[in-house]
Amino acid sequence: MTVPRLALLDNGSLRPAATHRLRAVAAALAARTGYEIAPVSLLHSHRVPAAELDGRPAEILEPWLERHANVGTREFLLVPFFLGPSRALTGFVPGRIAKLQQRWPDLVVRVAPPLVSEDGEGSDAIAALLEERVRARLAEQSPAGPAAVAVVDHGSPEPKVTAVRDRVAARVRERLGRGVCVW
Repeated sequence: MTVPRLALLDNGSLRPAATHRLRAVAAALAARTGYEIAPVSLLHSHRVPAAELDGRPAEILEPWLERHANVGTREFLLVPFFLGPSRALTGFVPGRIAKLQQRWPDLVVRVAPPLVSEDGEGSDAIAALLEERVRARLAEQSPAGPAAVAVVDHGSPEPKVTAVRDRVAARVRERLGRGVCVW
């Protein structure tokens, strides 16, 4: 059994910190799983100067897939670093894949589900991670009064994604309890 070429996929950003974070998460996943996992963005990140990315340019999806397809790779698994089923995952990515399959009909690109499904699967795990981060930050800062936390995502016109974010925020609110206000 061959292992497909793996990529952790984010939306992309013109901010170097976003690429650095994607690379750190991909490296942590690779260390934990034993598989090579490439940090790849949908768009934008390739425009960040390589000098701001430790001399290594960011990669975006279509050229990354093309580069590997040109040397014979035919199986890929994209792991979305997305909270919910955004249009990027339901429209843009399938469109890019279909375009590439015109050149390489035997190309197989699977896309794993986002971090949280439409029915809420995964929301408890994400809420637990966020709770851990919030509690650690609160312990560092020791706020004098009640703490407030905003659960913020990339934003999407897709109501399903908004519902996922709101579900995660509700779970974070429940986990943190009355001492922290969560929006």
